[in-house]
Parts: sequence; C-alpha cells; structure tokens
Amino acid sequence: MKNAYTIRQASTQDIPALVTHHRLMFEEIYLLKDKTFKEAEMEQMSLAYYRKLEHQIIENTCIVHVVEIQKKIVASAAMSIVSKMPIPKDPTDKVGYLHSVFTDKKFRNRGFVNQLVKNLIPFCNSNGITRIELEASD
Repeated sequence: MKNAYTIRQASTQDIPALVTHHRLMFEEIYLLKDKTFKEAEMEQMSLAYYRKLEHQIIENTCIVHVVEIQKKIVASAAMSIVSKMPIPKDPTDKVGYLHSVFTDKKFRNRGFVNQLVKNLIPFCNSNGITRIELEASD
C-alpha cells in the first residue's frame, strides 16, 4: 500500500532523521522570511539538537513521535518537559514544550501533525503536565 503509514515513538536510532527535520524546518522559516542563514550556525544547531535528543530521549524528558511511510520518516513532532513558573491554575513548574514540528513537503495536508500532537498528549498526562506551550515560527 503506497499511502499506508505508521505513527510511532521515535528512538535514538531515529535521531539523524529528526535532526534533518529540525534543520529543514528552520531553513524553510528563513526562506519564507527572505532571510539568509550561515551554514556554520546551522551545523552548530544540528549538533546541539542531536546531543539534546541523545540524552533526553533516553531520560524520557523529551519524546518524539514520527509518521513513517515505506520505512521513511516523513513527519515528526517533539515534546520536552521544561521548567516554568507556577501559575494559579497550575502550581507545578512542569510544562510540555511542543517543538520541532515538521512534515516533508510531499506529505503535507494529510493531518499528520494533528495526529502527532494528539499522540504526545498522553506523555504530558503521565508526567503530571497540564500546560503545553508552542512557539510558532510563522
């Protein structure tokens, strides 16, 4: 089946593909804003993101879900546990930070991001997280 897909939790073996998605996301943002980027900065960012995932996936402080079609990761979304100020409706300092949301251009407009985000919410619930934040990059 050509259109069959699987949604699954990423492992450390998926980190190279996740780093590529993260980089492509920023490249697209820069192009849309008609900005240029420095290759060295992108390389540094990619290495830092690789290291972040390498530790946090194992520590279960960052979880990533992916959409896979024919053994290729075509979409991904990550949720990290971050510490923020307690607020009246949530006296904890734990917040779910949704980041690195990306879908390959050929596979957009199929509802993958919506499904990925819905799959990440139980991770927040099981960690006592009631707040989820996302910074839109336009």
